Amino acid sequence: MKAADQNDFLRVRTLLQARVGEAAALPLDKIVELAGLPSRRAAEQLMETRLGDFGFPLCAGAGGYFVPESPEEINHYLLSLKSRIRCIAIRLRTVQQNASRAGWARDGQQFSKPPPRSDFLFEMQ
Repeated sequence: MKAADQNDFLRVRTLLQARVGEAAALPLDKIVELAGLPSRRAAEQLMETRLGDFGFPLCAGAGGYFVPESPEEINHYLLSLKSRIRCIAIRLRTVQQNASRAGWARDGQQFSKPPPRSDFLFEMQ
């Protein structure tokens, strides 16, 4: 890990460990600004790849990222994640089914060469 990456992580960790409770949540844009990160995407990647390194549970809500102060906040966040997983699984299945119905060839878990354009447009009508 590069020193700059570690310094970014430490700055973000310090910002977030003081944000206890959903009412104290810190929006991602503010994290980017206060930690001096180059972009939202850099902050998102840091949160995704270093989540286990924070040393405390980290939740996210409409107001941003925060350390939960109660079991209810943790449980609410976990239910939210599970709901998102279900929604993504449904979307995944629907896209796969519609691609198959439209004539896209399936090769195991992947689709290969799309159908000719005219056939694809005809199937979609």
